[in-house]
Amino acid sequence: MGNSFADVIKDFDEVRLPREVAKRFHLIELLASNDCGETYLLSDKSEGKQYVLKAFRRSELHSEVELLQDIEHKGLPRFEQHIISDGTLFTLREYINGISLEELLRKKRMLILTRLSGLY
Repeated sequence: MGNSFADVIKDFDEVRLPREVAKRFHLIELLASNDCGETYLLSDKSEGKQYVLKAFRRSELHSEVELLQDIEHKGLPRFEQHIISDGTLFTLREYINGISLEELLRKKRMLILTRLSGLY
């Protein structure tokens, strides 16, 4: 049986990133954490460019990520690389500054409710 996520984390530095990532990037913030994993906003130490690092806890996602790395579309963040550290998969993607999908949907919902309330 593979290592637990807690076992993998003990090999991380003080900011819970794999050492090879921590050498190149500075952690800005933890963007999200859920049952599937964690999402971090990073900054390249030499360039200052921002990236998103996702840590996946579920090993069955490995094949899905391999497919995603071949997809290129101007509307999607560019895939940079993936890292497997002690069985945990990490993906590094371009960061696109803007509002989250959740916030966009909330704003659209409010707009629809406002328009509907004007009908009565």
